[in-house]
Amino acid sequence: MSTRRDGPTLLALATILALAAALRVFFWYGLVLADPFAYADASASIARGLPVFDHESLGSLYYTQYLRLSLEVPAAIGYRLFGPGEVQSVAFPFLCSLGSAVLAFVIATRVSGDRFAGLIAAFIAVTFPEAVINSTQFLPDTAAAFFSVATVLTFWQAMD
Repeated sequence: MSTRRDGPTLLALATILALAAALRVFFWYGLVLADPFAYADASASIARGLPVFDHESLGSLYYTQYLRLSLEVPAAIGYRLFGPGEVQSVAFPFLCSLGSAVLAFVIATRVSGDRFAGLIAAFIAVTFPEAVINSTQFLPDTAAAFFSVATVLTFWQAMD
């Protein structure tokens, strides 16, 4: 594949990612459920260098149920750098969602040998309604999906 053909494909993929970001901002869900507040409390504790859960604010909540370090540590870094907030909480799932579109592109292109199929897969990944909503919630689902697909792709690459 020539470099000359890569330009339009990369432009199309960038356009799809821009559409993804726009959809996610327009349909922003944010912190509205009990779980995200528990994850935010844990992230804030991590950012302050304290134990993960504040028993005073969470009461009798079953604490270990809310230990999702792959979600909470990136948010804690955002809290540490920019202060706690909804955007800092959702930034990592948001980015994982965009990364999932890139992974869909790579896998579909690899399976079919056709970059257009990869672009279709990326488009479907970014416009699927549940993916749009989940990507702007402070929940582990989007990050878990991203890392699961990345793991499969990594093993697939290693097998070749």
